[in-house]
Amino acid sequence: MSVGFTYSALLIDKKDLQFGFLRFVTEEPTALNYSSIVVILAAIAGVAIILFGILLGRKSKGHTQITR
Repeated sequence: MSVGFTYSALLIDKKDLQFGFLRFVTEEPTALNYSSIVVILAAIAGVAIILFGILLGRKSKGHTQITR
């Protein structure tokens, strides 16, 4: 969890994270910065969930093979 807070704080400190594809929502720089941070954190969470599923699936498949 501390790593999550660390990279979240690092992203908040950056002022140049205003991605162009979010400009349809607003033109305000602060809003674009925070919405970009939310998109990045959502992508990190998605990758973490996929990795968790892959690694847990691999472990459970290996566990069922041992018990048979």
